[in-house]
Amino acid sequence: MKQKININNWSREKTFQIFNNFDDPYTGVTTRLNITNLVEFVKNTNVSFYGTMLYFVLMSLNEIEHFKYGYGRDEQDNLNIYKYDEVAATATVLNKIGELNFTRYIKFTNDYIKFIKEFYGAKSDAENNVEYYKIPNQDNMNKIQVTCLPWIRFSNFKDSINKAEKSSKPKICWGRIL
Repeated sequence: MKQKININNWSREKTFQIFNNFDDPYTGVTTRLNITNLVEFVKNTNVSFYGTMLYFVLMSLNEIEHFKYGYGRDEQDNLNIYKYDEVAATATVLNKIGELNFTRYIKFTNDYIKFIKEFYGAKSDAENNVEYYKIPNQDNMNKIQVTCLPWIRFSNFKDSINKAEKSSKPKICWGRIL
């Protein structure tokens, strides 16, 4: 579900107007996290680190109201700002011929086991589909894009964007875990 925001009555209207006119309104944040307990958990349970990390990323984003705001289109295809009930994600994977692919959008649920099962299903579908390479449809949910580069350690990441299309979706990436 989503609720259309009346920008003229919105407390964030001035800030929105400033950044909405920028050619590149995106802000990047890089941080280091101590995830020793998470790494131990996935090793001991033999569960996907990628799926587990995605679970905690979505849990965090869904707890922060500001991440629930984003662009969306109405029935007449007009671009508006909405407050969404939840944040979902698509994750990048390599398909069976070694090319980049995107999972279908994965909705967040507090039920970790249910979430991991959905992650494994979406990941498997993307890995086995050699023709699917597009980011899934941005229908009526606030959705983020998540990727990881487990082969390298880095301290900053900049992803490509389509400047012709307004987007408010966060892009999250992590690298090699030591």
